[in-house]
Amino acid sequence: GHLAPKSREIVPVEKCPVLLPEIEKILPKLTKALGILGVSGDGGMRLVSGDGGEVCAMVNVRGAFRGDRRVVGKFVNHLGLKGATVVFGGGALASGDTTVRLSGGGGKPLKLSAGGFIQGNPGVNDLLLRALLKYDFSQKRVLELYSGGGNFSIPILAANRIDINADDSKSNIERSKRTTIFGVEANRTSVQDARRNARAFGLTGIKFVVGDAADVVDGLSQSKVEGGGFDTVILNPPREGAKEAISGILKLRPADIFYVSCAPPTLARDVKALVEGGYTVKEAIPFDMFPQTYHVETLCHLAL
Repeated sequence: GHLAPKSREIVPVEKCPVLLPEIEKILPKLTKALGILGVSGDGGMRLVSGDGGEVCAMVNVRGAFRGDRRVVGKFVNHLGLKGATVVFGGGALASGDTTVRLSGGGGKPLKLSAGGFIQGNPGVNDLLLRALLKYDFSQKRVLELYSGGGNFSIPILAANRIDINADDSKSNIERSKRTTIFGVEANRTSVQDARRNARAFGLTGIKFVVGDAADVVDGLSQSKVEGGGFDTVILNPPREGAKEAISGILKLRPADIFYVSCAPPTLARDVKALVEGGYTVKEAIPFDMFPQTYHVETLCHLAL
């Protein structure tokens, strides 16, 4: 179930109107499914859905787990999943395909793992991505903080790719005109997804690293790592916002900042700091990513 407000009490839930139907229909089966796994006590589960209604699960077991791959397979079959991974103290066991496909632009879907970050509403995520792609990222050096599995950066680079002929005398000039992206993400699974997706798209000029956004941006602002400055910063932090990274972004002084937020209170706090640092809000577009909640997704464009 869900946790009650300001509590660790679990409230049983079998229906949730803001869930995708393919996930909602799984809810009544979860209790028996966890019994099949033989898990008890504290833990957590993530269910993610992709294009075509395929669903994968990630189960984190904080207590003992004595099951095997066959048991995980029974769990997958009982819930009708595409695949599942069970993570426990001694390692991890997987059954089936543990990635889902999510339309990401550029003519190909992204492949994302249940253990990584995926936007909660794929339809609205598509609208958000379309709005972001209306901006000009051509020939820009882009830093993306909290980059996830490449949900924004890979479609941006795919849309601004310049194909280079190695035998062309203009090759070096064309290389200097390319859009390049440096992505930073703390979730190791998401970074693995992003790197795999970049390879699948055949993209060059893009790099993803595992790291804390605030630490990395502070390091970039104090050195010439990654070739110097950035023209654009994109950030999509969790609901806690990006307070610790703001000072580093101000030191980088990119011409444009695109802040994607799911929590208006922390967005307001961070935008205030950026405005006090010399930026102007050019546009703010709200998206109802999470109906019936105050967690309105917002794309905010700031510029010097």
